[in-house]
Amino acid sequence: MPYNRVVKEHLAGDLLEPRINPEMGINESVLGTGWWYMHQATHAPVDVLKDEADRIDNQIDVLGKAFLGMTVACARCHDHKFDAISEKDYYALSGYIRSSRQLHAALDPWGEIAKTADAMSRRHEKEMQKTAKLIGGLHEETGLVTAYLNSALESETRPNLDSERVAKWAKLLNEEAVEKADHPLYPLKAENLEASIPTDPTGEIYASFSDENYGDWFTYGEAFGDGPTQAGVLATGTSKWPFTPSGVAHSGLVSEKLQGVLRSPTFILGTDRIQVRAAGQGGVIRLVIARYQLRDFNPLLFRDAVKSVDTNGEFQWFDLTSGISKFQGCHAYIEFLDNGDGYIAVDEIRFTNDPAPANGLGQWIAQIDSQDSLGDAYQVATATAMKHQTEGVLTWEEASWLNYLYENDLIDFGKFQARFEKARNRLADMTDGMPEPVYAISMTDGSVESAHVFIRGNHKEAGESTPRRFLEALTGTDDPMRIESGSGRLELAERFASSDNPLTARVMVNRVWHHLFGRGIVESLDNFGVLGTGPSHPEMLDYLTAEFVDSGWSIKGLIRELVTSSTYRMASTLSDESAEERDPANVLLHRMNIKRLEGEIIRDTLLAVSGELDTTLYGDSIPAHLYEFMTYSRRPGKSGPMDGGMRRSIYQRIQRNFLSPMMLAFDMPLPDTTTGKRTVSNVPAQSLILMNDPFVIDRAKKLGENLAELDATPEEKLDRLFMTVFGREPLREEFEQVETFGRAQALLYEHSEDAWASDASVWADISQSLFMAKEFIYIG
Repeated sequence: MPYNRVVKEHLAGDLLEPRINPEMGINESVLGTGWWYMHQATHAPVDVLKDEADRIDNQIDVLGKAFLGMTVACARCHDHKFDAISEKDYYALSGYIRSSRQLHAALDPWGEIAKTADAMSRRHEKEMQKTAKLIGGLHEETGLVTAYLNSALESETRPNLDSERVAKWAKLLNEEAVEKADHPLYPLKAENLEASIPTDPTGEIYASFSDENYGDWFTYGEAFGDGPTQAGVLATGTSKWPFTPSGVAHSGLVSEKLQGVLRSPTFILGTDRIQVRAAGQGGVIRLVIARYQLRDFNPLLFRDAVKSVDTNGEFQWFDLTSGISKFQGCHAYIEFLDNGDGYIAVDEIRFTNDPAPANGLGQWIAQIDSQDSLGDAYQVATATAMKHQTEGVLTWEEASWLNYLYENDLIDFGKFQARFEKARNRLADMTDGMPEPVYAISMTDGSVESAHVFIRGNHKEAGESTPRRFLEALTGTDDPMRIESGSGRLELAERFASSDNPLTARVMVNRVWHHLFGRGIVESLDNFGVLGTGPSHPEMLDYLTAEFVDSGWSIKGLIRELVTSSTYRMASTLSDESAEERDPANVLLHRMNIKRLEGEIIRDTLLAVSGELDTTLYGDSIPAHLYEFMTYSRRPGKSGPMDGGMRRSIYQRIQRNFLSPMMLAFDMPLPDTTTGKRTVSNVPAQSLILMNDPFVIDRAKKLGENLAELDATPEEKLDRLFMTVFGREPLREEFEQVETFGRAQALLYEHSEDAWASDASVWADISQSLFMAKEFIYIG
């Protein structure tokens, strides 16, 4: 993949034309955006706005260093003191981040989920047209509600009534749940019905989903469809409750197997509470304040900002409080999540300072109380609900009552039920073979938020607004960013990956040069600014950059050109003493630099030479191994294997509080921000690790066992060992040294010294001694 495409995918992969993996059939472009959220985050920060500003600062810092080689984050509090980067540049870049949101992207193998969802939607519409015609035939059955209800109350089955159905009514009337005010049959048991009528909800209605589409709300996935429920619709994706009021954001309208997310526009918190009337099974309501995403892992900060929706289909009020009064003035948005088998249906959202009203049928109960006979009132209410279902003006209270009748078989739904269940089963059958989505962390667009310059970096003192743009030093002041819509990350990505941008290609060429030669043409890989190191070969950097861009930003082509050069093919041995005197640091490359292997490569090499390396591609990461001395806060309950499952280091999970001692000894950078150039040290701790670390000792034991089992002479075994570890044959004096050492070790183990060549423990010691040699961890 060309490097300019890599850059675009990292900044705006979710907005690009999808790049489909040829084997898995998933959109890989969106995966690039996951890096935005690999920043450090604080559990329950005292100041959530400062925490947000710090997270954005880390994102901008990595963005600037990784792709531009510029320390843009230095301009957070004031104009950069050395480089041509202004404070407005910094906050202009923050506008792209503030206009985006974190997303767990549901990757769709070969688009099969979308295809199935589209076919199901068309089928659902046709099936509902047929089923809706049968609802009219239920009006006659609603005339029996009074008779069934009175028969159940009097424990007597009247003529023309189904005795089993009467028994069902009677059983429900005798349940303890009827004593609660939110039960639909509660009026029949209430001593003071008027006093138990729930109060009306208060506050400002933020959303009632009464339009044909979701407007400025954001949908993701297939579950929520193109808009709220419309007149007379029936839900086939719920296990029991088909009747649905119009004007509901419903993720189970077609199928419970479909998944998705519905997000509100960004708003500013101005009340103590947010109340949501919703129904569902397995759904989640989440309030995201200041883009804080760790609530799922630590509920301390926003205790009531996440609500599970398991209402058995009944609409209930959910009160999002979490002490949000102290966060008034913060930006926030609401998410409705359906990430599994189940659904969530949202009827109304209110901003208020009052507690939520009691769950129940509200004014519908008052309507019943207005009748002379409760039995007649229930019958009138049922007939009205059926009429409103036909007319497409069904309220949530009426829908709840009809669903209660349907679920408990309290009237004969006859042909309607048979036709509806047939339609439900047909739609359910369409999901057979539909793949599960593959989830990955990513970025998506949100509401556009203007970025304000924080006076001296203080998030509590917002200054003037600044439009989103690229760095003025690279584009000039008369070249504004023309953003068509959304966050603008796509337009920003085009600027970053443009051949007119003098930095992006040069920074990448310099990084490749560094990894091949041990030192970059610009030694400060992450800083091309004034405080960075000047290029040792400026013309060479310009030439390679032009070649890199002209070749289609091909990294493979760049590497091929460098490794086939005479400079790369030089030896590291000194061949010209005068050149060494004039250039002792080898900046001008009169010879090849000696390079120490990185810790991860040393670990993988140990596994490779012992014959244990698992080269399997892909799969889950391996949890970090926790040594006994790792007793820090938030220690995971289970440790990963010490050998890392024998898999390559790239698959080892990085947990910032529990970093590998071996990797740290070999200069692993702290994973707080981007690090283009690692420190390369030569300290006693590295030798001690190779001498005492259990992982190293186990690899030596395995290699020793392999050698001891060989049917070969001592010389042949030593040849095998040296070729395996060093990639060369041993010298004669090296064999003599190994033989002397081997005989001494055999005596130490109380074995015959002549048997040293067949002793696995002796060969393990010999192997480990080679691991500790400089030749093993350095490339000359």
